Amino acid sequence: MKRLIAIFIFLFLLILSTPANAGWFDNESTDVEGTAVLSTGEAGGTKFLREDGDGTSSWQEAAGGSGDLLADGTIPLTADWDAGNFDLTMKNLVVSGTVDGIDIATDVAANTTKTTESTTAGRSLTLSTFSVSADAELYTDQTGVWIEDPAVEAMDDMFVGFMNAITITYIKCKTDAGTVEINLEDGADANILSAELVCDVGGQTSCSSGCDVNTLQNTAITALTEDIDLDISAVATATRLSLMVGFTLDD
Repeated sequence: MKRLIAIFIFLFLLILSTPANAGWFDNESTDVEGTAVLSTGEAGGTKFLREDGDGTSSWQEAAGGSGDLLADGTIPLTADWDAGNFDLTMKNLVVSGTVDGIDIATDVAANTTKTTESTTAGRSLTLSTFSVSADAELYTDQTGVWIEDPAVEAMDDMFVGFMNAITITYIKCKTDAGTVEINLEDGADANILSAELVCDVGGQTSCSSGCDVNTLQNTAITALTEDIDLDISAVATATRLSLMVGFTLDD
């Protein structure tokens, strides 16, 4: 009996020493939230309580540090910010210094253009970075003649000047029968072909590469003041000669 009384007294004293919110006997919840969560020994003011995946939790340092840009409105950043594959929407962006050697204040600001503007210059115009050159287009053109009953002779001023300076890039000649051997001369009477071009029924061509013969030389012709002469050195049964001269010009 004395032992039973002693056990009863022990249990009574244990109940009296147990906190009211322990919930041992009254099925009260033991969840702890808000100001009841202790942080004894922790400092800094920017830590968060993390679940550790093993049934426990621990106080952890929040990412970032001090700075002017806030990732979530409360935690400033001090290191690189990887936003991932997301669009960023902002009202204004103020930048300074350099990024990968580019001076933000001068290089980027000076070369900024609206994304709605065209980035092509259009036909006959050259676009370089953000400048358009309206006088740098290289044109290709051609001129030609045909001669009835060609004979051995020097035909001065066959092509009487060009409005712009040109560079001859292609010569083609063709006969109705037999052959005609020709050469062209520039304004200084220098041969434009290093060897006579033998024109025939199938047609013969000369250019810098890829033609029947590659015999072009002295191809630069001055604007307005320089004419091109035609020299016919041999004719064999041909009664008509067609001649075409192709060239480029920088308008």
